[in-house]
Amino acid sequence: LQHCRGKRIVFQPYGRVIAMVCGEDIKSVVLNMVVNALESMDEGGTLTITLQTKNNSAEMSFSDTGCGMTAETLKNLFEPFYTRSRTGKGTGLGLFISHQIIDQHGGQISATSAGPQQGSTFSVRIPLQ
Repeated sequence: LQHCRGKRIVFQPYGRVIAMVCGEDIKSVVLNMVVNALESMDEGGTLTITLQTKNNSAEMSFSDTGCGMTAETLKNLFEPFYTRSRTGKGTGLGLFISHQIIDQHGGQISATSAGPQQGSTFSVRIPLQ
């Protein structure tokens, strides 16, 4: 990926997690989270991905040191065709589709950011049962 250059990805799994999911669907969500995070960061940025079991769920967290988000962006983030892509190439469907996939698995996806230029964190939770 072009937008990977000069950026770091750190993966921190906290043990093995087994959940009954459609692997292709979850792979699509993970890829979307990673691509979005990499596009939001300048050279020298870091994306930290954690994986753990928490409250009877599998939880993945994607925390980046990127451009961050305003309260308005956070409010509309999962709406179809809503995009704030810095590359100008986004369709605004990636997070909408990711939200639908996680919802179909009985899970939740959420986003937080302290504001512009303060990075973002996306959390994906899927029940283990």
